[in-house]
Amino acid sequence: MTRLESVLASAPAATNIRAADALHLACAAEHGFTEVYSNDRIFLAAAPLFGLTGLNLIPGP
Repeated sequence: MTRLESVLASAPAATNIRAADALHLACAAEHGFTEVYSNDRIFLAAAPLFGLTGLNLIPGP
């Protein structure tokens, strides 16, 4: 929760992130992950806020 609070407090005001995504990303970062995988554009865009690389599972055209 501390990491989550810290990241959200310093995120730009226009940041679009859902609560469940924020929790998921904070947990991944806290447990030492460096990459997360998804095809959700909002989730992937928020990954760098937590020091993570977001990789799309289903790249589009």
